[in-house]
Amino acid sequence: MKNSYSLLMGTFLLFIFITSCAPTSKVLWYNVPSVKDAKLFPQITLEASPNAAWPFVEKQNWQVPTLEKWVGKKGAGYDNFESFLEATNTTAFIVIRNDSVLYENYFNGLSNEEPDIVFSLNKVFITSLLDIAIKEGYIKNLKQKVSDFIPSFKQGGKSKVTIENVLDMNSGLNHDDYQKLFSSGLLYYNSNLDKLIDKAKAEYEAGQAFTYKSMDTQILGRCIEIATGRDIIDYIQEKIWNPLGMEYPAYFTRDREDGDERMFGGLEVSSRDLVKLGKLFLDDGKWNGESIIRSSWIKDIRNRKLEKGKWYGYKYGWWRDTQFDQHFLDSEDFFGAGYKGQFLYISPENNTIILRQGSNKGGITWSPTLGKLSDLLGGNGNYNHVSVSADNPGDLLGKYVVDDERYFKVNKNENGRWWIELFENEKRKKKIKLKTFCSKSLFSLKHFLRVIFDVDGEQVKGIYWDTWELGSPEYYEKVE
Repeated sequence: MKNSYSLLMGTFLLFIFITSCAPTSKVLWYNVPSVKDAKLFPQITLEASPNAAWPFVEKQNWQVPTLEKWVGKKGAGYDNFESFLEATNTTAFIVIRNDSVLYENYFNGLSNEEPDIVFSLNKVFITSLLDIAIKEGYIKNLKQKVSDFIPSFKQGGKSKVTIENVLDMNSGLNHDDYQKLFSSGLLYYNSNLDKLIDKAKAEYEAGQAFTYKSMDTQILGRCIEIATGRDIIDYIQEKIWNPLGMEYPAYFTRDREDGDERMFGGLEVSSRDLVKLGKLFLDDGKWNGESIIRSSWIKDIRNRKLEKGKWYGYKYGWWRDTQFDQHFLDSEDFFGAGYKGQFLYISPENNTIILRQGSNKGGITWSPTLGKLSDLLGGNGNYNHVSVSADNPGDLLGKYVVDDERYFKVNKNENGRWWIELFENEKRKKKIKLKTFCSKSLFSLKHFLRVIFDVDGEQVKGIYWDTWELGSPEYYEKVE
């Protein structure tokens, strides 16, 4: 009887806890976010542009490259391209090269004009507005303090956080989309984002290390609103939606009625309007001859450089850890990405824009896959030189040294499985299994690790050991 009473009281207290804490309740009830989540939140409308237009030339009868050439072994076994897209839960796939539409199709219930939540692809709209706000003088520069706009940042470690820190996600705040999943859920379902921003605490010094956290983008959006004196919805309507001739209405979800836009990932937008943003960035920020985004801003995104406290693979809301067919610092491809497989891939070298939307199924790593497709469209992608995808990986295997005490060995067994062994003072400290990421790299999602081969023609010179925590990848020279 006592146990039954305790169970009853425990259930009652849990019910009281859940119902008295709306974000917690939603985390437990809805759990995993969905591209159809717009219905869960209040919305405000972005109107279609009065100058709506489609800036691309339609091109029919595109010969899709063989799936094995850009998808790999996981592309085998499908009758055709469409069956592959359908089976991988793709909802939209658009391929554009030289301003011509090579392919556009919709699957699994989506249409060309229907909007879907794009999650963190939303971030590249917010970061674009930052560049516009700086150009218009509302924000001085990237070094301006967040505390100039949000009073709660005037105290403690938060007082050192700059606009640049929240832009490049090295703010040091106590959020982490990958390692602190419950707190990420509280952000996603929160009904008072301003209060959550005020509660954020400094976990480590700003500018020291990259940590992917959507909270930073929400803070950035609020700074833009306060600096301009305008709601983000009005600013994006005037500065991006209308000039780019967006054809369809879009919707920004809010944390509550008449509340704040969910700027970290709450935009619901059509696929055809998403690729227009891709064209803007491919064309150095110009649209019909008018400069919308500064070319210097886009140059910073395209050009890699290793900076202390920053991770090369993320810049201004865009990802740069793409498919590599050359030295990784020479690549200029970049992409916007959102949860569950939303990708807007841009390749200046191949003059391509590729959009993939949907949810994840089939184990496809979409960013290098789309990069390989882009290379094939640009006449590259033969990968005849030393490559992890080659039949003979012998030149990649061996010993790589960083100093007198530390080195690691790259191995591959007869079943094609890669792994590395990390040694310190001749003692093996760690063994990590790796998978192929692209023609020049291996990765482990579990360890947030990417091993990038430094190849000069047919000679393997070394390896870059790449993790977010390091910022600049650590270099190991090949010695045998």
